Amino acid sequence: MKMGKAAVMVDFDKPFEVRNYPLPDKVEQGAVLVKMVMAGICGTDVHTWLGHTGGKILNFPVILGHENVGEIVELGGEVKDWNGIPLKKGDRITWPTTIGTYCYQCFNCTVAGIPNKCLQRKTYGAGITSEQSPHFLGGWAEYCYLYPRTSLFKLPDGLPAEALVASGCAAPTMVHASEKADIHVGDTVVVQGSGPVGLFGLIVARENGAGKVIVVGGPTERLDLARRWGADATIDISEVKDPKDRVQLVKEKSLSKYGADVVFECSGVPAAFAEGAQYARDGGRYVIVGQFMDAGPSETFHPFWITFKELTVMGSYSWEPKHTGRAVALIDRIKDKYSLKDIVTDRFKLEQTTEAIQAVRDWKTIKAVLVP
Repeated sequence: MKMGKAAVMVDFDKPFEVRNYPLPDKVEQGAVLVKMVMAGICGTDVHTWLGHTGGKILNFPVILGHENVGEIVELGGEVKDWNGIPLKKGDRITWPTTIGTYCYQCFNCTVAGIPNKCLQRKTYGAGITSEQSPHFLGGWAEYCYLYPRTSLFKLPDGLPAEALVASGCAAPTMVHASEKADIHVGDTVVVQGSGPVGLFGLIVARENGAGKVIVVGGPTERLDLARRWGADATIDISEVKDPKDRVQLVKEKSLSKYGADVVFECSGVPAAFAEGAQYARDGGRYVIVGQFMDAGPSETFHPFWITFKELTVMGSYSWEPKHTGRAVALIDRIKDKYSLKDIVTDRFKLEQTTEAIQAVRDWKTIKAVLVP
């Protein structure tokens, strides 16, 4: 019986354990078994590890990891990717977090029209215990088993795994969010947060024709990267400590001098919500992206600002498979323009998973990845 290793989360805020599990004897019709090439460590993984799950119950032990590139080693018969391309052994692929596909029968899939919030949705990288066969259902392992009907995407030749994983779930997340933001050519866009989501928000804003992009965040090395990637201005929250001063700076740096046309909240910090609402001009658009996990309330928010500014506030949660496809195409097109692979600053082995997630938690890395 062939075995594979996995870094396993056994409880909230506890060290990861490396465990061995048997690989499946047979890959079912339509399924795919991949050998992991690289997996990202996302801010959502940190929140999950710390227990910020908003009441969601995890069935421990569980294998995390939803920013993945794998190489196909077994297929269950003929399998095609999202674009209808037949897949074969040796192909490099990526996939969204959803196991299989959406049900397209629940209220959210049909009436509400938001299948990304499917009520029957199960996910890779947190959804199912690793004690249950086929065990390998997250990217922080040597292998990952992909169930039939999962939306698979063959990577273009020449697209480095680092470029894809560096963008991680940030890329499809921000492709989705940008659709809601409806960025117009020449808009001033403010991005709150300079982690991977914020940095890719900068790229998406620039590629959508923004006239000026301002990034508010830190630390210094992330803001340096933001400027290299085309940010017209950055505001370091460690240097400009008073939120009122940051609001004033945003207005001064915006093209209209009245504030931003679009603001993306990508920080994951609840307190950022109140501040971001004041960055926007009257009639502006504020898209909340970073509050994917429950990190607590924003105690300083004044609803008055929404009314006074006639502000449009939207939430953008996760993404759909179509956004993954658009993100992969975008990353392949701009990979050299923005040197995306350079965002990967730290590589870890499976045995170093606890060290890796602590580094992300403590902001000691721009982007950390596991290389099984």
